[in-house]
Amino acid sequence: MFNSVKYGVYVLMSMIVAFATAHAERLEPVLRAWDVRGTVMVQRGGHGSFEEMKEGRTYPYGSRFRTSAESSVRLAMSEESSVRLLQNAEILFAENRRDTSKKRVILRGGEIEANLGPNFPSGNNELYVEAANFFVKAVGSTYRVALATEADLNILIIRVFAGLVRVMGANFEVAELQADQWVSLLAPSDESFTRLKNLRGEFEVTVIDADKQQRLLSTEEGTVLKIWQRIVPETGERVVQVVLTDPQERMVETISVTFGPGEFAEFLAAIRDEYDDDYIALIPAPSPTEAQNPMPPDDFMDELLERTFDTLSPDIGVRRPIRPRIPEPPPPPVTPTPTPVGFL
Repeated sequence: MFNSVKYGVYVLMSMIVAFATAHAERLEPVLRAWDVRGTVMVQRGGHGSFEEMKEGRTYPYGSRFRTSAESSVRLAMSEESSVRLLQNAEILFAENRRDTSKKRVILRGGEIEANLGPNFPSGNNELYVEAANFFVKAVGSTYRVALATEADLNILIIRVFAGLVRVMGANFEVAELQADQWVSLLAPSDESFTRLKNLRGEFEVTVIDADKQQRLLSTEEGTVLKIWQRIVPETGERVVQVVLTDPQERMVETISVTFGPGEFAEFLAAIRDEYDDDYIALIPAPSPTEAQNPMPPDDFMDELLERTFDTLSPDIGVRRPIRPRIPEPPPPPVTPTPTPVGFL
């Protein structure tokens, strides 16, 4: 009796594995260009000159792609999953050469849209989008990532429309960003500070506290998380300070933690292990120092976000300002001046 039950369980598990394998999404060894609109250029393998893309042609991983105004292209990894470059975008589309099921999009500027099929994760497939040393990871989703640079700040906007994505930086992680949840990140190139703002929905952000333990911080639309970091020249220690404010700009929590020389949180450890740097240096160590690089006022950074939103393609989601504008009062009514007697 025991052996028959054991055999039945074995058969059932074999059937489940066979079903999952049969439905696993297999990614093609090259990218195929579909829906080419306007002017789209490609640099094959990341070397040589740029050439104009052709509909239906294939291009190797490691290639660079660039779109002009009112241009776009869909780069298909398979029949089910693709990444679409929207107008004025530039990316490097790479893969992990040790494990080609792991793909990597390095966003240089503009906006992309990832559409991953329902069977994408069943083949252990993964897609990372890297932008300004922040990472967005998804296994099956529809989402957009936009990157702009203004006033020496990198401005990143992530909007999820279906599925689940994970957003990571050196000092924080949003483990689950779900459908209709949006987040923005602003940071200078030296990563001396990062400003994370909840643009839509409710989600948790993970940071490291003074005891080197993970701390979950709940956010709602309008919540702002500010992270400063600096290197102490005398000791090489890295001091990180976190301040959480609510939508009314009231302080909710402050956290400070000191890391030893070369010590980092584990948020990006898996990415360091998964990727070689055949194409580009991965996650350079931050270089904040005692030099003054203050975080700009919130009003100024919100204005940068609003201007970035104005550049985004509108065909998915609802475009709206980051914060409601207060309408100016109407001008006082003009009283007509009576015509003087004797003048017509």
